[in-house]
Amino acid sequence: MNLKSCIKNTFLYLLLIFTVFTFLLRESSPHDIISAASGTNTVILLFGIVLMLFAVSCEGFNLKVLLKVLHHDRPLRSCMRYAFAGHYFTSVTPSASGGQPAQLYYMSKDGIPVGSASVALLMYNMSYHAGIIGIYTTALVFRWRLIGEMVGAFKALLIAGFLIHAALLFFFLALIFRPHMIAALGCFLTKIFTKIKFIKRPHKIESALLSYSEHYRESAAYIKENLSIFLRIQPVTFLQVLIIFSVPFFVFQAFGLYGFNMLDLLALQGSVIIIADAVPTPGGVGISEAAISTVYAQVFGSTFILPSVILCRLIGYYLPVAFSGIMTAVLSLRRLPNQ
Repeated sequence: MNLKSCIKNTFLYLLLIFTVFTFLLRESSPHDIISAASGTNTVILLFGIVLMLFAVSCEGFNLKVLLKVLHHDRPLRSCMRYAFAGHYFTSVTPSASGGQPAQLYYMSKDGIPVGSASVALLMYNMSYHAGIIGIYTTALVFRWRLIGEMVGAFKALLIAGFLIHAALLFFFLALIFRPHMIAALGCFLTKIFTKIKFIKRPHKIESALLSYSEHYRESAAYIKENLSIFLRIQPVTFLQVLIIFSVPFFVFQAFGLYGFNMLDLLALQGSVIIIADAVPTPGGVGISEAAISTVYAQVFGSTFILPSVILCRLIGYYLPVAFSGIMTAVLSLRRLPNQ
């Protein structure tokens, strides 16, 4: 991993957060926010934080199952490292572009062939997007009127985000059932990067790509013949998505508010996440805060909306990212034995 690039991405990420919160707090004093948040039930908020950390860990549980099926069994702590690294680098890079390369790096360091690691990550991501689509579609069926009323000017981004999730799910399915697409896509990108002088030795890249695609085809073929593995990891993924969608419910309960139930808040938070996924900022920073401010305006009211935006993002995003970054750094310094 390029340490300089990691530091640069983290710095730009922190600068973006500082800019967003400076904008959010331009018309409110820290005293007003602290005063509004001081009456919250801290036990409920702490429970929400613990659940979110568990949600990140769900990826580690699923990766252990997937790697074992692909005959590359690894200790759970190693799989947790892959999950935390993926969560951290997904969050600090635009369009979540750094997560999977970081995970592939750590897996290859542990002796897992890149082809097998790619299939495991592909299966997990396919499961995750299926979970997002399945749970949000269910919420949409029962709460479509509420969603329509609350999302306001973000309707176009909501539709775009939902289509992106559906397109990614379709693409992942295609890569499992048509594994030759990996080699074709790799060769296509190699030719483009060679033409713009980004790649200087294309033959070396193509040779590595052939080796990688062979491992990938073997692993994809095994998964295709054993699709029941998808049923084994999907319940954990559904639980993970439900926890992620439930963060505002814990904040709502911590403030002692009433008038909206858990299904209402699951539907609205699903909308916020899908809206944010349509905009390629690191971790949806900026767009998420704006979407929460709009979507939850009537839920939390003018008195609690800004403290709620901050608490929702702290519990659902910033604290898990900080924890993931710390865990990634610690586990990287303490190399785990390959077992």
